[in-house]
Amino acid sequence: MMRAPSPSESEWQIALIAHIDLFKYSDTVYWAIPNGEVRPAFVDKKGRRRSPTGCKLRLMGVKPGVPDLMFARPGTPPFMMELKRLGGSLSPAQRELIPRLEACGLPVWIVDELDDAIELLEALGVIRRRATSIGRR
Repeated sequence: MMRAPSPSESEWQIALIAHIDLFKYSDTVYWAIPNGEVRPAFVDKKGRRRSPTGCKLRLMGVKPGVPDLMFARPGTPPFMMELKRLGGSLSPAQRELIPRLEACGLPVWIVDELDDAIELLEALGVIRRRATSIGRR
């Protein structure tokens, strides 16, 4: 039997954001850092790949390796979350930057499953716990 392919990082990030929007506390602040999106590019006369958008973003201070999401809530230390496709690994830029962020006191959580991300956000007090059904007799 063929298994369905696991969702891409962007697909499950969209699902996570939908869940966060339903269950976040009103004072929770979060945002995405869209570093990894594919940008329009062209090949110049010397055969080099060029991206005007990528060049502009670099000039504006976008850095490779920055985790996907940033969270803050009063009474909760800010933290970042890096989402990975199931079985995915950190890029070289992420392996270099994440320890530097953590050395600055900014925790970075790396998760590769939607349910794990939700459970982590519940445990950290950023979103409300999902209701569980209790059987009645």
